[in-house]
Amino acid sequence: MRWRGTSLPTDQLALFRQDPHGRALARGVTGAATCVSCHGAHDVRPSYDPASRTHATRVAPLCGECHRESTRRDGTHGTPVPDWQRSAHGEVFARGETTTAPTCTGCHGRHGELADNGGAAAACGRCHVEEASLFARSPHAAAWQRLGFGGCAACHGNHDVPPASDVLLGVGGRSACARCHAIGQRAWDLASRLSARRDEARARAARALRLVREAREAGIEPPGASLAVEEVREAESRLRVASHALDEAALDDAVRAVVAPSARAEDAARAAMARHRDERRTWLWMIPVLGVLLALLLVRIRRLDRVTAEGRDG
Repeated sequence: MRWRGTSLPTDQLALFRQDPHGRALARGVTGAATCVSCHGAHDVRPSYDPASRTHATRVAPLCGECHRESTRRDGTHGTPVPDWQRSAHGEVFARGETTTAPTCTGCHGRHGELADNGGAAAACGRCHVEEASLFARSPHAAAWQRLGFGGCAACHGNHDVPPASDVLLGVGGRSACARCHAIGQRAWDLASRLSARRDEARARAARALRLVREAREAGIEPPGASLAVEEVREAESRLRVASHALDEAALDDAVRAVVAPSARAEDAARAAMARHRDERRTWLWMIPVLGVLLALLLVRIRRLDRVTAEGRDG
């Protein structure tokens, strides 16, 4: 609903009443945020105005006025705003990429508009669509629902989301799998197999990219290498996405998608380097021949010079 003649929505108060702030206020929590807490009183500006307290670039400091420390007695939410500022999202936002990184309202909503859509727990899937879709078909999905886990946050964190890393899948000390599963469990063995296959594909890709780089540093451009390298990098990014399904068949497909262009890039680089070595050998063999020809030429020139000098003297 919008006010007649304007673009201002008029349902925001109703939405506010269903979000955590509005519900806290209804319970009599006097310190809960109200409209004025965020928008101001007489100095209200539209959110698209950079000077507005609710502008995208100022939302985190605004929320941090109340949420710098945990709002839960057990401290399970950590320090929301400082944690977000150190996160992968916060780092992207700090670089000025405000249209691609979520700030507080990106996950929690401005008022209560996300309450019927899973709230913050479902926020990741609004940007990371394919990862969320694969996870929904994974063995974890039903367990997460049964245990009441907040979707992606169980492995990736909530406010303190680190940059995507391969260490999360596997059985190493920093893996997410090892937080819940132990040696001897089927899930442990699955995580070990999945991470091993992924690592093999990564190693194959790294070797191919290294060979192409070495060829280029030597002044050689392997035919077809540019396209193969692009395919390798795209397939590597999708390899990490495929791991969310926790399915061996799906990961095998992703691994093959990395290995195939890696093999082409590696073969192209090796062939180009071999041709380069053959050409160098050819020139090395020609150097003595050229030296002999040059010596004969010099002898011939000297003889001509001597004949010419004798002719002048005679």
